[in-house]
Amino acid sequence: KLTVLFRPPLEAHMAHRALIPDAQRDQGVVREEHRVNGSALAIRWTAEDLVLFRISISSSHDQLSLVIQNVQRPGPPP
Repeated sequence: KLTVLFRPPLEAHMAHRALIPDAQRDQGVVREEHRVNGSALAIRWTAEDLVLFRISISSSHDQLSLVIQNVQRPGPPP
């Protein structure tokens, strides 16, 4: 489980909406759940296969990093 704190709750909701399509695409062997509580975004993974779990965590981390950058710096890239 990973919890990411955002400053305003709106940023947590924006990140949640951005990550949902990615989580839905990967349903199956690795399950990924997202929840927002105030300004906290919680992500929980469950899996039976450790290798697929590691791959999913790595992919999710990369996606989350991009989402955080985009949420905190709205507008076109520099």
